[in-house]
Amino acid sequence: MITVKTALNRAKKEYIKQSESRIAQLQFIVQEAKEAENIPDFMTIKMNGMRTSINFPRGASSCPFCHLVKKGKNLYDCKNCWYGKSHGDCEDFESTYNDILKTYNNLVEDITYYWTDDNTDDWVEHVQELKKLHGKGWEKYI
Repeated sequence: MITVKTALNRAKKEYIKQSESRIAQLQFIVQEAKEAENIPDFMTIKMNGMRTSINFPRGASSCPFCHLVKKGKNLYDCKNCWYGKSHGDCEDFESTYNDILKTYNNLVEDITYYWTDDNTDDWVEHVQELKKLHGKGWEKYI
């Protein structure tokens, strides 16, 4: 059994590592957005930014309570978890943790449909039609 301080330090270390990684990814995405030269590229970059923004640290490695009840590699005594007693065992379909995971997964799926290859194809076709109809001044007809 480990101390509360050790559990906290392990969870903090993992949380900070994962968070710093997301920040670096977002900085890269922001730079890509600055350099985007067309709407389809920008929308794809924006979608990647959305997914990265919501990809917050989750799971046992960043949870101090999981560290407190860890019995071995990927083995936890969840029945004795203080957090789990009030929020439900993380593996329980009705737990707070599982509610968060379900919401996260639904949001990731929705973001996937925010901009698709079909949208890119439709946009390119739309722009080509406008150029054909209006020539150089096509942009004012969007």
